[in-house]
Amino acid sequence: MAGGERNVTVSDTDGHGTSAESLELEAEPHDEPLAQGSRVDRYVIVAPIGRGGFGVVYEANDPDLDRRVAIKVLHPERSRGLLAQERLLREAQALARLSHPNVVTVHDVGALGHGLFVAMELVDGETLGAWLQAGPRSLDQILDAFDAAGRGLAAAHSAGIVHRDFKPANVLVGRNGQVRVADFGLARSQDDSDSGSGVPLALGSSRPEVTRAGTVLGTPAYMAPEQQRGERVDARSDQYSFAAALHEALEGKRPGADGSTSLRADQPAWLRRLIQRALAPRREDRYADMDALLDDLVRGRGARRRRRLVGAAVVAAVAVAAGVAALAARGGASGPAPCTGFDARLGGVWDGARRERMHAAFAGTGAVYAQDAFTHASARLDDYAHDWVDMRRDACLATRVRGEQSEALLDLRMACLDRRLAQLGELTSIFAAADHDVVEGAVRAVTRLDPLSGCADAAALTARLPPPADATLAPRIAATRARLDRAQALGDAGKYDDALAIARPAEADARAIAWPALTAEALYLRGNLERLADGNAAAADAPLAEAARQAALAHDDTLQARALITLAFRAGEAGDHTRALALIDAADSVVTRAGGDELLRADWRATQASVFERLGRYDEARVAYAEALAVRERRLGRDAPDVAVTLNNFSNVARAQGKLDEVRVQLTRSLAIWKQAYGPDHPNVAITLNNLGSLELDAGHLVDAERDYSQALALKQKLYGADNLSVAITLMNLGNIASMRGRLDEADGYLTRALAIRRAQLGEDNAFVLESQYNLAILRRQQGRYDEALALHRQVLAGRERLFGPVHDKVANSIDAIAAVLEQQGKLPEALAERRRALAMREKVFGPDHLDVAGSLAGVAGVLETLGRCGEAEPAAQRALAIVDAQHLGESYDALAPLETLGLCELRRGHGAAATAHLERAVVTGEKAGASPADVAGMRFELARALWQDGRDRARARREAERAHADLGGASAAVEVATWLAAHPGP
Repeated sequence: MAGGERNVTVSDTDGHGTSAESLELEAEPHDEPLAQGSRVDRYVIVAPIGRGGFGVVYEANDPDLDRRVAIKVLHPERSRGLLAQERLLREAQALARLSHPNVVTVHDVGALGHGLFVAMELVDGETLGAWLQAGPRSLDQILDAFDAAGRGLAAAHSAGIVHRDFKPANVLVGRNGQVRVADFGLARSQDDSDSGSGVPLALGSSRPEVTRAGTVLGTPAYMAPEQQRGERVDARSDQYSFAAALHEALEGKRPGADGSTSLRADQPAWLRRLIQRALAPRREDRYADMDALLDDLVRGRGARRRRRLVGAAVVAAVAVAAGVAALAARGGASGPAPCTGFDARLGGVWDGARRERMHAAFAGTGAVYAQDAFTHASARLDDYAHDWVDMRRDACLATRVRGEQSEALLDLRMACLDRRLAQLGELTSIFAAADHDVVEGAVRAVTRLDPLSGCADAAALTARLPPPADATLAPRIAATRARLDRAQALGDAGKYDDALAIARPAEADARAIAWPALTAEALYLRGNLERLADGNAAAADAPLAEAARQAALAHDDTLQARALITLAFRAGEAGDHTRALALIDAADSVVTRAGGDELLRADWRATQASVFERLGRYDEARVAYAEALAVRERRLGRDAPDVAVTLNNFSNVARAQGKLDEVRVQLTRSLAIWKQAYGPDHPNVAITLNNLGSLELDAGHLVDAERDYSQALALKQKLYGADNLSVAITLMNLGNIASMRGRLDEADGYLTRALAIRRAQLGEDNAFVLESQYNLAILRRQQGRYDEALALHRQVLAGRERLFGPVHDKVANSIDAIAAVLEQQGKLPEALAERRRALAMREKVFGPDHLDVAGSLAGVAGVLETLGRCGEAEPAAQRALAIVDAQHLGESYDALAPLETLGLCELRRGHGAAATAHLERAVVTGEKAGASPADVAGMRFELARALWQDGRDRARARREAERAHADLGGASAAVEVATWLAAHPGP
């Protein structure tokens, strides 16, 4: 290929033309290619780049976003119309439902004459099949590619989509090494119960099925047996195709038709077992899902890496033996010291005695999760210690008797491993005298130990600045590093103040020694500790910036990158987004220079995502978090605490975008990780349960929210006792739920108790105390104690204006709450003025399309309707409902007020049918959202009035009114319903 020319590959090609193996129905010649410069919607065609069974693919320009895209175009008159159209639309819908770094991104789908087009990501690269054929690939390279592709498949399965045609021709490998699964044209929802057929993925589609039941689609060589038989397929069918493709990549041929394998004996046993299980003829005998398969892949590769850190240990051992024999033959010395006995180095660091002391210390804290913390932390310590022994032995075997240069490398490796051992010893000594805080963070602290892999990176070890030539400095360097290790271990265990008390003087000693490597270490540690300790986080900036400079002088790319990444996070945290982005860009080249440290790049991407999130660049934040998550899952395992942290951060972006179903998946998975890593009684479990409750509240699912909050409260009280501030948070949440569901006495108990806890611990003039008073004031209004409610709300408003200034969302909340009380008192003009004041403030704070703006609009509309001014009320209510629907919250509590206003306005006009449509939706939504029985009964009575006015089903109108009367029980509103029933007798 000519220099600079790109090989651009997209879905539907295999890198060398259309696959001849695909049984793609209806494939006929397409129209002449679109001319260069012609348009498909807004896209400008550049050139055709591929042809598949159902479409021609073009490279095109997107002038609006100034980017190059791939356009797949279908001309239905040449491919029997409906079938091919539905296939293309289904591919677009399937891909658009996914957002994952290992899945091709779909940007747009639209009509082209009587056909369709899909605009998707243009991948600069080739198919996996072409990549495999381009030259010899190592086992690690092949497994890296299939691991990434498997994660793309797993993401599709999590979204409810089965690919049904996974093969190397449908996986793209970019020039940057990024692997993406493509060509979902045969995809179908996992929920579809037909046999092998596919159906449109559009919800509610009334189009006929596009493939007859029993029709076989896909590529036979990679098909699972059930798919070849035309039976129903599911995610385990994709798993079979994945294993068939992996078998072919490893052996150059596919498995037998019965799933039999011909894997060479020199392939790792764990890999042979994995492929054989995934190729089981009965799907029940395969892995439960792709995630389980990938977990085995990660575990197997981890064990392999530990056995092969610096080369083949067996070969090295043979070299050592040969060297010893040669020395003996020459009559030389007895030869190198044997590479054995390294287990003994663990004595006093991590042995039976220290384990027992740690167990006793953890139990002595009385923490309810102490045993779980010990079990999980000690298991991770075992793994780290065993890996240390393996690496020490392998480094010795691979480097001995290889000449003077190798002996120097061995010294560097051994010094690195000695440092890791010292760090392990510092942490276990802290565990042996653990207090409550140490137990709480124990598992995370073990995961924060410096990775052993750094001691196998020969390029990085040899590139760094050597120690000072002055041998008298060696003891001072060793002593300073020992103190830094102690400070690091204390910081990892959450003892930041204790750590800083050691790190600060150690930094002064490092500066006096004036060796950049040591100075950089000390500065970076102090900067991190300053950032994490209570107090002034800005104190971290100067040492971190100096650490980056000193690390550059020491040629320590990894440490320099970490300092820049942490500085970028700090800048974003402080609101200096311009500096944060500049630091992110600066760190990029350093991370690249640091080599193949995937976890370092994941940290960089996660920090970049956090800055994008703060800037409101949510789509970019999603991509960055997804990449960081994929790497951490692959390198740390799907159940690692850092994976849970990433999921939590990712969920904040999804919540900001209104993707609440996605947030629920992320938080639920995070909860499962915390439980597995820390046990079911850990504080992180309680926090995540509380966050899940808040999510369900955002979604208007009051019953689910109350369930999660109740579980969080029980665990927090078990952990902290009855009077903890964290307990107060969940008490307040439960009080709000109880009040929304009409259980006012229960709500009073929760909210009064939460306020008492906060007052006792925080004083009066505090934002959290004001928050509790605000919620109690809302309850007073619901209880009909209007004067008390109004006085309390005005007190909160004054306090919030003092704390936050005159324009703030919390100030707007108080203004809206005052308006609600004024409405109850019949002071409608005053209430309307307050509602409009709150709306203007929220639009200024949030912009026009925020959910809180919808709440204010609904409030304005409600007052206007009560005043009889429906011409003004309806536009406000419609705008509020549009915001709610756009955020996929049409069946949530937030939809009730605008729906009710729209229904009542139609009733005022005598439009019974239109009123019925709005009020029916309101009743159904109220029941789904868990609104109070009284609220639902009130809307049901309004529905009865609409049905009567419509006149087509007055019997139903009476039934709805009778049910509303029964649900209201002894409430005063029941009298109004009874009066209406008496005045509207049945037929």
